[in-house]
Amino acid sequence: MLDNNNWERFKVDYLPSKAPRDMIADIVEQVEKMLGCGDPRNGYTLYKCVDCGEEHIVAFSCKSRFCPSCGKKYVDNWVEGQVDKILEVSHRHLVFTVPEQLRGHIYWDRDLIKEMSDKAAELIQRYFDEHGKFREYKVGVITVVHTFGRDLGFNPHVHALVAEGTFRYI
Repeated sequence: MLDNNNWERFKVDYLPSKAPRDMIADIVEQVEKMLGCGDPRNGYTLYKCVDCGEEHIVAFSCKSRFCPSCGKKYVDNWVEGQVDKILEVSHRHLVFTVPEQLRGHIYWDRDLIKEMSDKAAELIQRYFDEHGKFREYKVGVITVVHTFGRDLGFNPHVHALVAEGTFRYI
């Protein structure tokens, strides 16, 4: 369970200035879900030894990617799944951001998140098609969309891991 010493003050003093008004309730819900992660009051499994009667409680996790504990598990599993797919070459990290004026549209139309990821990959491929020596090559790229920034404000952006090399169409 996480410490929430400053959460109430943060909600009042900081969050309204950082997040659009119509997003605040959702942000509060996600943070409070995370703060309750591992708290038996939010659900648990009770294990009991049939021989001695000793009991052991295991609290449920929130399973949120936003949670430092649960999110770490999610990221570790995702990375493990990507390791076999990544070429053993140098890579570049690119970040594509969204203007603040468009963020509300993305918040309310979550299909745009997938579109952001696809368009970032298409843009990278187009760059190589237009500027590369050989146009029949396919760029190796993995994209990941983050929807919140460090300040907990809704800030959708795409991280792209681009191989410094290409695939040749066969």
